[in-house]
Parts: sequence; structure tokens; C-alpha cells
Amino acid sequence: LVAHVSYVDARGRSYAYSVVLGVKVGGEARFTLLRSYYVPPAVFPGDSNVEVVAVIANVGEQPAEEVEASLITPNGITPSYAGSTEVKLGLVRPGEHRELRFYVDLDEGLSSGRYNLTLKVSYASGAEALTIPLDVSRKARFEVVEVEPRAFRRDERGVELTMLLRNLEDVEAEQVRVKLLGAIFTGSTTSFIGTVEGHSTATASFDVDVSPTAPIGDVDVEVQVIWAQRGRMLMQSVKVPIRVEGEVGVEALRALPLRYKLGLIALVAIAVLTAYIVRRSRRSTGRP
Repeated sequence: LVAHVSYVDARGRSYAYSVVLGVKVGGEARFTLLRSYYVPPAVFPGDSNVEVVAVIANVGEQPAEEVEASLITPNGITPSYAGSTEVKLGLVRPGEHRELRFYVDLDEGLSSGRYNLTLKVSYASGAEALTIPLDVSRKARFEVVEVEPRAFRRDERGVELTMLLRNLEDVEAEQVRVKLLGAIFTGSTTSFIGTVEGHSTATASFDVDVSPTAPIGDVDVEVQVIWAQRGRMLMQSVKVPIRVEGEVGVEALRALPLRYKLGLIALVAIAVLTAYIVRRSRRSTGRP
């Protein structure tokens, strides 16, 4: 600071002086959270690459140098990839604000509720911990209770297949539809159910053909359940065990012991040979 001093003495003479004064400014850097949000706005257990956005500002009286921010998450919430919860900001002057973006994954088994994420802001002269809230919603969860029928035959046509599904959670699922995946079934493999209330059941119906190349024996069919909840489309895959049997004649022949199979082959060969001999005999005698 420069101080100017002027005065007049008793004789009327004027004087002026300029003095430079050194002033030490107090205070320090200090950060606050202006706002935070996440994308998508409704998150569920099992979500990946959830974007957590935080806007922070230096509301202190000094610049903050070598500023770094890191997001510390509770159990069940993890970084989407290495470095996805860390940001380097460098110099942040007083009054400046910065927007930070982090990416996290939510475990499938994570309970619903509010979680507090800790945003640690560190800089050359100190560090601070800020809190970012993250609300995890409960999502519907399905199981297949009954399947009718359970057994099918290869190359069977026009089979009416029904599945009874139960919503295991106390939340509503809208626009529910069920798909049969894989190559075992063709035909009408998608069933639209509509709304399924919490802790309620609904029936999915299909009109399918069984593939002639379907694997024989006990197999798992992948069933995909798709529904809408809180403005998002969600999906769950369920394995449903069924049994595929071969064609009746082929299946019976396969079940015979080897000695019987050889006997049948010999009988067929004898029958063919006998028919050939009879035909030759009739030709030689001129009989039709």
C-alpha cells in the first residue's frame, strides 16, 4: 500500500510525502460443495458406470495450490475403473469453482437406501472432507415359480408353454415382458405381461416349436425378464430347467442294449435279402 502525507507548516509552506506500507493479508483456502447429482438420476443395485458429479468452490481468501480430489466410497460401491474416483485440479483461486466427475459401480447385492460418499479435497496447505449423498433404489426381482410343461420332444410343434413368475420385492414393475433366449425354442418366444405389483405373481404364455437339433436331456433355458421402473428399463436373466426327449422311435432304439441293436440289424438285412430273392425268383418264372 502507498500512503500520501501532505501538510502546511506555520509559515505557509506545503509539504508532501509518499510512504510505502507493507501489509500481511491473513486467511486461507477453504472449499465447499455447491451442488452434486448423479447420472442416471435413479440408480439400482448392479448398476455400472454411474456418473457422480460434484461442483466445489474455493470460498477462502487464499489460492489453493496442487489441489487433488478423491471420492471415498463405502462397501458395495467401487470405482468403475482405475483412477475413476480421482481428479487433479492444480491451482484453484479464491471464488473459483470446479466441476468434478467420478464413475462408480454398485454391487448387485447392495441394499437400497442413502449412502454418503466422502469427497476428500487436498491441497498444499491443507485438506477437507465433503459429503455427497447417493440414494440407491430398490428394484424388482423375479423368480420362475412354475413351468408347464417341463418335458418336450425334439421337433415338437405348437407347444403351449406357460411360466408363473413372482416379483420377490415390494416394488412395482411396469411394462413387464418375458423372452425365451437360445436356440431350443422358436415361434412366439416373447410374452407381454404388463404391470406386476410387489410380492405378486403373473403368467407368461408362449406358443413355441422345439428345435429338431435341441440337445437331449436336462438343459437350462435362459429366460430374460425386462421391465420399467422409475423411468428406466431394467433386465434380469433367470435359468429355467427343462427336459428334452428325442423322437419316440429313435429314443426307444437308442435305449436298446447293443446285442438287441445288432439283432435288429440282422433281421432287417435278412428281410431285405429275402425280398430280393423272391423278386428274382418271380422274374425267372415269369410271374409278376
